[in-house]
Amino acid sequence: MAELLGGVVHELPADLREAITAENVGDLWNGLTPLGRNEFVCCVENAKRRPCCWPGCDHRERTGKP
Repeated sequence: MAELLGGVVHELPADLREAITAENVGDLWNGLTPLGRNEFVCCVENAKRRPCCWPGCDHRERTGKP
């Protein structure tokens, strides 16, 4: 398999690279457009973030910002 490509803005994170390699879908991944890869990486990275459920969350108290 050739080198796995990143997106336009986002590089391919190590855990996602590992999953793509383990499933042997690197050729499919590289067949996506650069913007398509970028959107996928962005979507996965956003899903990893801690959800913010309400304005009183502890992490908001320190900055006062959402």
